[in-house]
Amino acid sequence: MWLEILGSRLLAPFFGSTVYVWGALLSVFMGGLSCGYAWGGWLADRRRRFSDLTTLFRVAAVLALVLPLAGKAICSELSAWDAEPRWLALLASTLIFFVPCALLGAVSPYLAKLAFSGPERVGTLVGNLYAIATVGSVAGALFSSFYLVAWLETSRGIMLLAVPLWLCSLLCRALDRQQAERI
Repeated sequence: MWLEILGSRLLAPFFGSTVYVWGALLSVFMGGLSCGYAWGGWLADRRRRFSDLTTLFRVAAVLALVLPLAGKAICSELSAWDAEPRWLALLASTLIFFVPCALLGAVSPYLAKLAFSGPERVGTLVGNLYAIATVGSVAGALFSSFYLVAWLETSRGIMLLAVPLWLCSLLCRALDRQQAERI
């Protein structure tokens, strides 16, 4: 949600903040997450290592650092095209946000696979993962809209997202080392 809210501010100078822009942005985020869920589930069934989560978080963190500059360049280029602004906003949203959303979407099914200990508790496990993800989304939405927008320019707010993503990668790396020691 942090990226989504600040992403709307990245698009606004070029495409406005109309319902079309928001519709494009929401659709790309949901589509990216959906693809990420499917890909993450597929990947988790083939490889069950925390090192893969480390990589997912690190790539997402690096993307958060370059996304503002690349996003502005993409928006600037596309906004100069002589085409329907709704479709340009959708194309810009896709080019800028689809891959980061897919990477982050892959995390939940991968975590479920790593945490799975038996079918008798799968409902609790998945429910807890959804609950944690939703609480994180609420916190990200409130933090970005109530504080980051007032404190930082949009680009720096997006780049700041790299910090919790990198911290998650460090946690996964530590868990990977702990898992390797048990083997």
